[in-house]
Order: sequence, then structure tokens, then C-alpha cells
Amino acid sequence: MPLTLDTLPEGVRKFAEDQWNNGVPEDEEGAIAIVSLTALGLMTLSLAGLFVLWRPARLIYTMYLLSIAIGVVLSGVVVESSLTSVLSFMNTIISGLILGMIYFSPLREHFDKPSPGTGRE
Repeated sequence: MPLTLDTLPEGVRKFAEDQWNNGVPEDEEGAIAIVSLTALGLMTLSLAGLFVLWRPARLIYTMYLLSIAIGVVLSGVVVESSLTSVLSFMNTIISGLILGMIYFSPLREHFDKPSPGTGRE
């Protein structure tokens, strides 16, 4: 059963309607915009860097995930559907897998600085 306003309890429905109609409070709007744009830039840079095995991309990807966490905290209370919850959970799992691969799997060796005399550049 999809989430519609009619399926919510009265108090939650009123909160969701107010949230939908009023949007983000003006005092939080700037901070959320800055964090969102920062996250977008970090995501773009890190994913391109991870694709070409660029060493700083690991740290940039980690900073991207931290900026997303900050954005979630700044957004406050959110009413979401079960589908949105599942997709968010799957995104968290995939992000964790990527972090694990770039820091703890044999793939990390491709990001490490080459040792002198190994012929790697």
C-alpha cells in the first residue's frame, strides 16, 4: 500500500501537509543548499576519481558521505513511504560496500602510492 496522505494518522497527516505546503524554513534553507551543492560537487569529483583510481578520490568519497549525513540531520523530521525507506537503506548498503572495497579490499592497492622501483607510475 503506497503512502498517501489519506493513509496517515491525523497528527502525522497535518505535519506532512504543513511540511509539503511550507517547505524548508527560511533560516535553514541556505545551510541545506550549501550542504547539498557541496555534496553534489564531492560526489561528482569522487565518482570520476574512483573510476580512474585517483588516490584522493577515497577521501573525497568519504567526505561526500559525511556531507550527506549532515544534510540528513539538517533536513529534520521527514515523513517517507516504505519504498523510499527501502531505497534509502539500499543506498546505505551500497555506499558501505564501496567504502569497504576502496579501503579494505585488494582494490585499495591500486590507490596506494607506488613503491620506488616497482615500475608503477
